[in-house]
Order: sequence, then C-alpha cells, then structure tokens
Amino acid sequence: MGGFYIETDGRPWNNTSTLDEFDRTAEWLPALTTLLRSQTEAAIHIRVWEESDLVLQRSRNLVEIEDKAISAQGLCQKVCFELDQFIPQMIREAGKFSQLMKRLHEIPNSGFIGEPADWADGCRPGPDWDSLLDTLEHAYYEYRPIP
Repeated sequence: MGGFYIETDGRPWNNTSTLDEFDRTAEWLPALTTLLRSQTEAAIHIRVWEESDLVLQRSRNLVEIEDKAISAQGLCQKVCFELDQFIPQMIREAGKFSQLMKRLHEIPNSGFIGEPADWADGCRPGPDWDSLLDTLEHAYYEYRPIP
C-alpha cells in the first residue's frame, strides 16, 4: 500500500485507511495536470483508494480537496490549498514516490506478500511514472512560468 499523506494547518487530512495500491497513487498526477490546464475552473473525480470518490475542485488559484467513500460518508473533509503551494509539494512527493517504485522493481522478492507478479503491475516504474511526473511538471510551469 502507498499514497500521499496530506496535511493542512499541521494536522493530517487523510490516514492509512485512504491509501491503496501503488497504481492508485498515480491517479493524482494526471488529475492535477488536468486541473492546471483548465482555465480557472474544474472539478475532477479520482479514486485514490478502493472506496474513494476524491474530488479536486479548482477555482482560480485555489484547489479544494474532499474525499468521500462511495457510500457517500464523508471521510476526508473538504480542505482548500493555494495551487502555488500544493502543486510543487505534490511534484516533490511524486518524484520521491516514483524513485521508490523504481527501487522496488530492482529488488527481487523485496518483501511484498505474494509473488512479484501479484504486485509488479501496480508499481509501474520507469516511463509511465516518469511521463506522468514530467507532464505534471510541464503543466505547472505553463501555469506558473519561472520568472
């Protein structure tokens, strides 16, 4: 299991029950890219864990995030971040996650339960992760050019 822990005002927004397979973690990257490429408004639903209905809502330079279980019970309450603070942090953390996935694939029988074939598809190292991360970084620099 893996994913991103998100904090707001020094308090955790999500917890271990909202983390899932590694490939679910990758769903953040194209969703954030789409958010950045929208003009000023966008709403994107992603499933970052099995029962997730995470909504990323962009309004100008802000992004609201809320995750409900499919059963519609509030799990992770709505929080708001400035894009200029949230996106660079997610890019840094996604880069670390991508490196972890690459290292895990380099270690035969690295302690995962089951056979490597059971978990290898979810790790997606190499070009897929790199491409997702590169696309997100490019979209961020289009959104906020380097001065």
